[in-house]
Amino acid sequence: MVCVPSLAQASATGASFLEVGATWFYFDYQEESDSGQVLNKETGDIPGVFIAWTPTLGSHAWGRLEAGYASHSVEYDGQTQAGVPLTTQTHQRLIHYEARFGGEWRGGELGLRPYLAARYQRWDREIQPTGFSLGLNEDYRWWELGGGIAACTSSLSWASDLCLDLGVFRTTRGEVEVALGNDPDNYPVLEQGDGTGYRVQLQWSPQALPRLLVSLYHAAWDFERSNTELVRVGFAQLRIREPASESSRQGVRVALRF
Repeated sequence: MVCVPSLAQASATGASFLEVGATWFYFDYQEESDSGQVLNKETGDIPGVFIAWTPTLGSHAWGRLEAGYASHSVEYDGQTQAGVPLTTQTHQRLIHYEARFGGEWRGGELGLRPYLAARYQRWDREIQPTGFSLGLNEDYRWWELGGGIAACTSSLSWASDLCLDLGVFRTTRGEVEVALGNDPDNYPVLEQGDGTGYRVQLQWSPQALPRLLVSLYHAAWDFERSNTELVRVGFAQLRIREPASESSRQGVRVALRF
């Protein structure tokens, strides 16, 4: 369901800059019953692209605006609504927009950059049909609100910049639109329970290529189960609910700085 944003590299005396890059991450998602049993898992590699602008805002402040897109098919291993084991593929499409605002304090070769962050995430999930099961499309939307701190140094012989970024956030205002029935204007929308998450990222620029940014990252978050909705599909009435879920991603990002 993320591309993880790069660290703000603008120094207290540096200029604003633009980043354009690509990402490749391993996606791991699972839903759980109230008793903790795993109902289904989705795993696989997903490529993506992103663009970001990092302006300096005075002598000790900076901001960051980023947008990203990633899409691919991953493996689905779970069960039907009747409990029959099911293996298929799920097409994933992820879009995010993020804003950060932070400060910077530098002592010698070490700089500390605390920040606040707000991220809007969209995840379109299309479970593919099989010979004995129908497909299902679900569209997820949520916010991630939090903050973190990056510790950066430029004193290494092999890297012009090296930053370790640690962040935490709350997943909130999550909604899932489920494509049930024949009227797209009246698809049921479930409200997910709030959860928590964290991100860890290590980013550096090689000495020989200071405009190149390379990042390794890991991110994980969860949601509590949603409310229950009574919906009509044809002549039948169904009670539907989004289970509690856990997600993680780990991957690499490569960008050019202009």
